[in-house]
Amino acid sequence: MNLQDYERKRQKKNINKREERIRSEINEIKKELLQIEKDITSLKEVTKEVEKLGINSMKYYDIGDRVLFGNYRWDEDGTVHPIEWKILKKEENKVLLLSKYILDVKPYNKKEEKVTWETSSIRRWLNYWFYRIAFNETERKKIEKMLVKAEDNHECRTSAGNDTMDRIFLLSINEVKKLLPTDESRQAKGSEYAEMKGLYAKTEQSIEDDDFCCSIVFIKREAEWHLRSPGIRENKNARVTFEGGINRLGDSVADDCIGVRPALWMNLEK
Repeated sequence: MNLQDYERKRQKKNINKREERIRSEINEIKKELLQIEKDITSLKEVTKEVEKLGINSMKYYDIGDRVLFGNYRWDEDGTVHPIEWKILKKEENKVLLLSKYILDVKPYNKKEEKVTWETSSIRRWLNYWFYRIAFNETERKKIEKMLVKAEDNHECRTSAGNDTMDRIFLLSINEVKKLLPTDESRQAKGSEYAEMKGLYAKTEQSIEDDDFCCSIVFIKREAEWHLRSPGIRENKNARVTFEGGINRLGDSVADDCIGVRPALWMNLEK
């Protein structure tokens, strides 16, 4: 064998080795890709199971428990956070939720006029804007459209108008008395966003003292929030006070510094 033949044979041998190594590396990559695909499939299945578990586990919640559902503005700059709700009632496959905190500030009605829950601007805002802003498409499917009874203010002899069908609503005087039976259970604080918008809240003074000076800090506490029931007249609506009492006489429906605590029925099986 001459030198040229030897060199060609050596080069061919080296090429074959490189090709074999490349084929081996390709096979390893294929195995890794196959494992990744299996992992992704497994992750999707686990995710589905977790989602199912998260929904079905609510069946074991008790009245008074807290749940997170939807997102809404919380910080002063409008940054959104999950909404915390309190379970007030359970019926078969659904639960009645009330936001733990006052989420926003709105007048019951934009104009000072005779109005009922059916014709109020806050009803339209809750069932259109809030419903779309606070919940994604999947969450909206879980919110039941329910009959909302028009409950007259019997003590003031004021008519509440007609029943409505709503997804989001405010509690009535009777519902608050039954589902939140104590003043303490009815008290609520507002979000930073609601306070920034001018929420009418109880304010306490706190003195901060350090080595150099002392200053008075004003801390906002509990605030008033709307009920859907009419007040003493049809241009007034009832509300819950700072102390958790029920103001049946109400105040102007156009007050723009009163808090909003939305309520809704959520289906646990959707």
